Amino acid sequence: MRNPAPDLEWDAENLPRSKTFNDIYYSADDALAESLYVFIEGNSLPKRWQQSATSPGVFHIGEIGFGAGLNFLNTWHQWNRQPKAKRKRQQLHYLGFEQFPLPLSELKRLYKNWPALSDECKLFLQCYQAESRGWHRFNLASDVSLDLVFGDALEELSSRSPSDAKIDAWFVDGFSPKQNPELWSLRLFQLLADNSRAGSTLATYSAAGEVRRGLTAAGFAVTRVTGFGNKRHMLKANLATQAAISVVESTPQLPDPWFLIPNATASDSRDEKHAVIIGAGIAGACCAQALVKRHWRVTVLERAQQIAAGATGIPQLALRLRLFQQASQEALFHLQAYLYAIQIYAEVSGSTTAWQQSGTLQLPGALNKTRALNPDRVTELYAEAIVRLASKAEFPDIAFPAGGDPGYWFPQGGWGDAGAVCESLLSHSEIDLQLNTNVTRFAKDGKHWVVLDANAKQIASAPVLIIATGDKLQTFEQTQALPLQTNPGQSSIIESDDSIDHIDFVVSGSRSILPPLNNRRTLSASYRQQSDLTEPRQEDDEANLLAYRATLLESEKYPPRLASSQVAIRANAPDRLPLAGMAPDIPGMRHRFAGLARNAQRKYSEPGCYHEGLYISAGHGSTGFTSSPLVGEYLASLITGNCLPLNQQSMNLLNPARFVIQDLKKQRG
Repeated sequence: MRNPAPDLEWDAENLPRSKTFNDIYYSADDALAESLYVFIEGNSLPKRWQQSATSPGVFHIGEIGFGAGLNFLNTWHQWNRQPKAKRKRQQLHYLGFEQFPLPLSELKRLYKNWPALSDECKLFLQCYQAESRGWHRFNLASDVSLDLVFGDALEELSSRSPSDAKIDAWFVDGFSPKQNPELWSLRLFQLLADNSRAGSTLATYSAAGEVRRGLTAAGFAVTRVTGFGNKRHMLKANLATQAAISVVESTPQLPDPWFLIPNATASDSRDEKHAVIIGAGIAGACCAQALVKRHWRVTVLERAQQIAAGATGIPQLALRLRLFQQASQEALFHLQAYLYAIQIYAEVSGSTTAWQQSGTLQLPGALNKTRALNPDRVTELYAEAIVRLASKAEFPDIAFPAGGDPGYWFPQGGWGDAGAVCESLLSHSEIDLQLNTNVTRFAKDGKHWVVLDANAKQIASAPVLIIATGDKLQTFEQTQALPLQTNPGQSSIIESDDSIDHIDFVVSGSRSILPPLNNRRTLSASYRQQSDLTEPRQEDDEANLLAYRATLLESEKYPPRLASSQVAIRANAPDRLPLAGMAPDIPGMRHRFAGLARNAQRKYSEPGCYHEGLYISAGHGSTGFTSSPLVGEYLASLITGNCLPLNQQSMNLLNPARFVIQDLKKQRG
């Protein structure tokens, strides 16, 4: 999952050049002016932004060949020059594809050449990460977000969901067609058309005949115009209607059609931009925060007397990355979720101390008890900026297990004050938090979901309803057939001791040992098979304390003093992945795809059956502090029709309907 290093050289004028493609990253002849002329004005962006300023929405830009980020930074700069009063509720979303991303050190060097973009460069460099392949979302400002997709543009664009937002303007800025002909193919132009809305525009510096013919064949109306500077020509294009697309015949047999979900149909009306969320733990709080960023009103219903009272309820939560030994879509999702969580919690810590990026040490065998990790494979897969090997000599206060295997150090890992994190995420004027509110059922009434209590009294009503409480998922009629395993886990809170307070990072062994918080440490957590045992038990505290003493060498001299205990319920799916996405209409799915029970390879052209406006964020288990922010962002993007932060394969991994299809294919249920 590491990104390949670009074969880069710097010429005599301090300009970067790709040795692989024998081409420059940007022109030496006033690169900013060329970017403005070819791409920004070539797509008539300032004029289009002004025309749409009175209506709220998101303007989506896609770029093939992100390179050094010049076009993005210049676009952002031009966006900021638009009067803020006129784009009060407008947002800019930029989607960039790059196969060989430049390292941070190289970007810092070349950005010195663009002093006019210094503000944008500074903010971009603060969040930029290019260590791993896949999809990465960055929230750069309240009205500007960026998706960087590292990998082959054709493969990654093909993996984009049909449910994803269509692009308003394309920048095609890859290395020249002569040097990189695989990119400038008919297949690329077809994919650009497939991912464009009617009226979308495109601009490219290239005026090559094969480019013009390919765009025309894909349905674009192409115009050759005067190029920038010494370049004679460039191309501008627009897609009049999506019906014009005809190059590649669409197959009637869609791959995994049951995972294809309806497009968002939310109204622009403020009354309709309202969502109800069941659950005020980390999953619900992340969903709420992602929606209010998009100018939605949110009602959060919590049955307890306080927020973060369920699985989130222990005082401290560790942020950890589940490691893999080979590349897979599952491994990419976990890594993407981890990196996005770091970003979200850093935003939280801007005004509070709820998040501490202390680093995390994972001891050999921790979290992978049935199959030990191979250190060589881990280091091949992950960049050192994400995880590196850690030795006993480096951490002399920690008791590494016998055998000599190294541990794993996550420099960006850390921990959060669970209650404070949720409070910060839910502290917004557009979030109505209702505690002591027990939802027993809900039903669709027209376009709205009506939420009821035990006395059949209406609690709330909205077009969108999100279930973000894993331990209650199976109590609702619409989701009761989804498989979740609930397992209590007991955390022990001990009084902190000055003698070991210098261990201010997370240590993850047979238990996770958290740094001091308010003169106490949290030891998490035991694991009970019986879901009905929810009261603290002495034997669980003893097991937690035993693990603590076995992990911290100095602890034998200073026996831990138990302060309190707390039991929280983990809700896990059988495959240990979250249930995230639109809620499936389970009877409808079983009926529509009943033939899979007789032939698991049977092909279908019909899409899946789903409850419009009903979504799920549940089953996060013990990694909810890591996965909830990305799932919240995914659901909010799905609900509002924005660009999605996940490709179709990741969406399939998380789709709650996966279990319905698995049962049909295995003739269960």
